[in-house]
Amino acid sequence: YDASTRTVHSNIVNLGVNGMVRYTIQGVAGVIPGTYPNTAYAVVPSGVVDPIQTSNQSQINFEITNTISPVTVTKVIQGLTASGLPSALTFSGTVSCGAQQPSATWSVTVAAGASTGSSAPVAFFDGFPCTVTENVPPAAPLGYAWSGVPIISPSPTAVLGPQTPLTVTVTNALQRQTGGLILTKALSGPAAAIAQITGDFDFELQCGSDGNFPAKVHIVNGVSASATLTNLPANASCPVVETAAVPAPAQHLWSA
Repeated sequence: YDASTRTVHSNIVNLGVNGMVRYTIQGVAGVIPGTYPNTAYAVVPSGVVDPIQTSNQSQINFEITNTISPVTVTKVIQGLTASGLPSALTFSGTVSCGAQQPSATWSVTVAAGASTGSSAPVAFFDGFPCTVTENVPPAAPLGYAWSGVPIISPSPTAVLGPQTPLTVTVTNALQRQTGGLILTKALSGPAAAIAQITGDFDFELQCGSDGNFPAKVHIVNGVSASATLTNLPANASCPVVETAAVPAPAQHLWSA
């Protein structure tokens, strides 16, 4: 093979009547498919008589293209509760597989109630490693903040193909924001009876999928008191339930 002229040469000493020459071209195809004309011809040595000159040349068109493989991006969101996202979020980015072919955009919508999702497959020609990047993610859900940078694996990938689906995982981590509150217990009723009350009142903040949080307020001689609670899930709805109370004084009952 002569790369400068893109021709193949071979010397065949003797080709019998009705003989045939077959050659096979092997190599790596480019990313742009196309039809390429090729001409094969025979040169008769000096002194040899060839009575049929028209049979010394053949033309053929080669259809050349590369195989393709689909690339899918899977989005994983860490740090959520079991109930998943409160509302859907859409993420996007770019897949690039070699400088010889254009990059493509991927998009994943993680549905409400879920923590994972996948993009539609994007097709690329085989023979090149791929690199996946992510655009700036959407705003985090209320009560959360994005933590760190996305983890993209694998990126870069191994050489794509042949005709083999590839999945790249992009993982984003959420960090739960926290807050606090002051829980105050106050008593009402006959002053003499209230003055007899000393002890602990137990409470529970029921924050749904974010969990339950116990609290305790200690009352002395019926005087109002408070407890400070910290590290509570931000933006959570947490009804307060009294779970235990000091016994009421004699001849008195706690009202509902």
